[in-house]
Amino acid sequence: MKCINKSLILLFSRLAKTLLEKETIDITDIIDLIGERPFKIPDSLKDYLHEVKERKQHKIELEQEKLAKKKAEDEQLNLKETDNDNNTSEKEEVKTVKDAN
Repeated sequence: MKCINKSLILLFSRLAKTLLEKETIDITDIIDLIGERPFKIPDSLKDYLHEVKERKQHKIELEQEKLAKKKAEDEQLNLKETDNDNNTSEKEEVKTVKDAN
């Protein structure tokens, strides 16, 4: 009985941690938590699970691409701002030198 209780506590703690991270889970997350079924599943369910995993992976890839694109745009914007700041400083220095002469 102690082994069952320890197993349940472990399972529920992993489930709670996953829910805190993701807020919602689906059947693929549950399979990741508790493992594959010990008996054969229908091919239609296998196909469905495979499709769900592919969709999740595609969504993750799209989000990563979006983040990479945004990061590149931010870096370009920062470079332009830095160049503009440098040009403004140089113009002010030239103007100060001209005014001094």
